[in-house]
Amino acid sequence: MALDYSKNEAPEDYTCSKCGVRGLKLWRPYMTTMDGLELFCARCAALVSGDDISTIGANGVRQGKYGPSDQIGGCVPAVPTMEGTYWGYTSIPPEGVFWWKKLPTISTLK
Repeated sequence: MALDYSKNEAPEDYTCSKCGVRGLKLWRPYMTTMDGLELFCARCAALVSGDDISTIGANGVRQGKYGPSDQIGGCVPAVPTMEGTYWGYTSIPPEGVFWWKKLPTISTLK
């Protein structure tokens, strides 16, 4: 996975494991290993978790049970590292957060 945080684009393999959409923000299950890691777009994360994403904004934040949140169910933002893995939720560097927030949140395609 080649990644440049300064570009507003996702790597080719940054795709939703359920629907195959690419180029959007993705979420991953929290506390998982890279083996069999699934990535989900907002809609698929909501389908898997049963969470409501009707309030999700362009920055990936929605109104959660306990206030504003960038999490959907048990999924956290999937921000790739330069080495091809994913940052731990509390370890994402500011440039990675900025990159993720710039990606589109939900596809306009039906």
